[in-house]
Amino acid sequence: MHQRNTPEGQTDRPVIKNRAAQLRTAIQSRFNKLDTRKRVMAGGLAVAALAAVVATTAQSGSSSAGTEDTAAVVSYTDRAGSPERADRSAREAAAAEAAAKKAKEAAEKKAEAARKAEAAKKAEAAKKAAAAKQAAAAKKAAAAKAAAAKKAAAAKAAAAKRKANSWVFPMASFSVTSCYEYRTDPYPQYHKGIDFANVAGYPIRAAKSGTVIAAGDAGDGYGNKVVISHGNSTWTLYGHASRLAVRVGQHVQTGQTISYEGSTGDSTGPHLHFEVWRGSQWNQINPAGFLRSHGVNVRSC
Repeated sequence: MHQRNTPEGQTDRPVIKNRAAQLRTAIQSRFNKLDTRKRVMAGGLAVAALAAVVATTAQSGSSSAGTEDTAAVVSYTDRAGSPERADRSAREAAAAEAAAKKAKEAAEKKAEAARKAEAAKKAEAAKKAAAAKQAAAAKKAAAAKAAAAKKAAAAKAAAAKRKANSWVFPMASFSVTSCYEYRTDPYPQYHKGIDFANVAGYPIRAAKSGTVIAAGDAGDGYGNKVVISHGNSTWTLYGHASRLAVRVGQHVQTGQTISYEGSTGDSTGPHLHFEVWRGSQWNQINPAGFLRSHGVNVRSC
């Protein structure tokens, strides 16, 4: 440390005090940055350091000045590092540390609660989305099912319409025993129909939809017969039945059972005598040609 002497040869005490004050300020600044335990330990070191500085400067000048400054430094550092002050600082530090720990725990709990709330919110949203997706899929499936049912109903209706407007064989299974032709057996005559045969009692069906205009035995050689009007000046006759399944005035569908195969009237054995009338009643035409023109092919005639 630089010393300056007065004309009388004495140390400049203001300069020494100024240097000592600067050193105290620097030590105090570093001292304040230490924790409580380190402050207690540093107190003694600070005393020694300041005392040494003052003693050194005092050797160059007045001994009373060095003693005074040393005492001041010791008094200052003793106050800063006293056990009571250190204990209070330790309690304050412990309280601050506990408060910080508590605040940290509270923040962590709050963050965990927020995380759980967010997870629950996401789970609820996912659950609602899944339910909405399931409902949409069910709605789509129901719509598809309804559309399929509607389509099937339309197809069924169209098929029924086609069937009503179409012609079929008057028996589902048969053999042809006689065609529309002249024959001599059992007696000479022109046979104005086709004979279909199966076993006695086999179902006879309407070749096309229409209205029954005759049902029963009229004594005209046909035995139990059914006559159906199909409109458009077209009729069909079904003769020699064992029994009937319809009555006059009844509307029948294509393929509906109207009677059962038999051998009533002028007949030599169980069979169906089938005729087609066109233009007017009893105007018999060849059933094979008529059926063929409507998609039903009688190959044997």
